[in-house]
Amino acid sequence: MATLKYSANSSFQAGTLGSSYTSGGVSLALTAGHGSRFPSTGDFWVRVEDEIFKCTARSTDTLTVVGAQDGTAAANHASASAVTWVLAVAAFDQVRTDLGSMYDTYANIAAATPGANEVGKMAFSTNSLYSARWNGSAWQWFYNNSPVTLPPTAGWTWDNQGTATETQAGGYLYLNAPAVSGGNSRVRYRTAPAAPWTLTALVNANVNHLSNQQVGILVRGSGSGKLYLFGPGASAAASQTTQVVKNNNPTSWSGTPSSLNGPLPTAPMWLQITDNNTDLLFSYSRDGINFSQVYQDTRASFLTPDQIGYFAETQSTSLLASLTLLSWVLT
Repeated sequence: MATLKYSANSSFQAGTLGSSYTSGGVSLALTAGHGSRFPSTGDFWVRVEDEIFKCTARSTDTLTVVGAQDGTAAANHASASAVTWVLAVAAFDQVRTDLGSMYDTYANIAAATPGANEVGKMAFSTNSLYSARWNGSAWQWFYNNSPVTLPPTAGWTWDNQGTATETQAGGYLYLNAPAVSGGNSRVRYRTAPAAPWTLTALVNANVNHLSNQQVGILVRGSGSGKLYLFGPGASAAASQTTQVVKNNNPTSWSGTPSSLNGPLPTAPMWLQITDNNTDLLFSYSRDGINFSQVYQDTRASFLTPDQIGYFAETQSTSLLASLTLLSWVLT
């Protein structure tokens, strides 16, 4: 696709012909050194006397052109004639075309990323949750206008899968924990990096306030199988909280050392766990920028934190719990 090129420095937008031009020719030979005064690629427009040319390329001091633009007549032009960059009528049409092409829709852009394009181009999905912007070298991903990093789809291990299922579609991960009696955390985990590290995740919770349920992110000890479960949940007393829960394993509760009382978010919540090599810190955010710490524990007081992941837990025979993992960033 053609894209309008221009220079913002007026002193570099004029030159002269280094040799004469014959009407209908496809190139303008500029005076030596004058080519650098114009864009290095097309498209842009120049005027030589009363004729306007569209320039589609430049090679050093030679412009590849199409003459007689914007209703002007083809003509001969003598050496030393002025060559001036102009914003022709056709240039405005090109601007309109370029702007219109900056927004495209794609089916499932996260799974089948569209090809590279102009800087700033936006891509919107017809069957995914994300939009994307091309920054010149890669697609930047957004969810509800918040920048996100698509979670990894490979490298996960199940702990207590049972009848739980995971769907990987559209770039995000959807973990579904079916209704079941007793406490069952359905866990997906992977190896944690060497401390210090911070995990920041964007999760969308689907829990019901009538039963013990929780979803979120976690820290796991590979040797003991113990877990810190962190995220929004609901108790049998119908209280809705964002809490840290200690589990001896996915089916055995150890304690709830801290909870943040309040309504569950109606929009996705940002959760963050930090291992600073001394303590484990658990924080949440509504906007992904400002985080509030809800719990802190000595690093190895309960487990050796060498694995991280996400989970969904339900303790109801009639209600399921599910988690949509929208972003996953390790720093």
